[in-house]
Amino acid sequence: MRLCFALMNVAPLDELAKELSLSRATIYRLVRRHGLSTYKRAGDRRTWIDRDQLVPLLGFQPRPSGDDRPLPAGHDAGRATGQPSVAACYIVRNRRLLMVRRLKRDGGLEWAGPSGQIEPGESPEQAAVREVREEVGLTVAVERRLGDRVHPAPGRHLIYFACRIVSGAPALVAEQEISAIEWCDLATVKERWANLEGGIYPPVLAYLEETMSDVSTPASGFEAITSSSSELSG
Repeated sequence: MRLCFALMNVAPLDELAKELSLSRATIYRLVRRHGLSTYKRAGDRRTWIDRDQLVPLLGFQPRPSGDDRPLPAGHDAGRATGQPSVAACYIVRNRRLLMVRRLKRDGGLEWAGPSGQIEPGESPEQAAVREVREEVGLTVAVERRLGDRVHPAPGRHLIYFACRIVSGAPALVAEQEISAIEWCDLATVKERWANLEGGIYPPVLAYLEETMSDVSTPASGFEAITSSSSELSG
């Protein structure tokens, strides 16, 4: 085993996730889907993976750390940032936005819509539908693409989608990634994003104001949802 590790470009799963800006769940899915081997070391409980087997499956090449040069015009933003693009989903129902509270704050963002990295072989729309299902247990359909940008805070390429619920009730499914989910009114959304670096993406803000304005709301401005919640009318 020592000889094998010496000859292979292996790294612990957690270190690869951090290096490639991927979630552990995404790496595990790629390992299962493509039948990659995983390894253990004596006295080490961590899972090790061969970097040379994993990286070619990602559809992008990791950008060297500290490389913050501007991206060329017309460049594929996901590839150019060296990280997979992210599908960000906005679900408005009865003039309230479904928000999730993330355990890991990407770029300082604590509350956001369901979102996640686009996996190899997926379209951005497919990723949006999958991430909503995996995070809050809802089946949704993409209504429209609101736009995309390289977000100035985390430096990630985000593609924004407006989605509608097809079936299901929101529930706390991805407990390893999010700690709470709430239906929030527009005032609460703006308050939570008031100090967001780069501000709210204008097409997203326009969509939220179009679909959430002019409604009387309770003083709290939100309705909490637990993992055992039934379908909410608010």
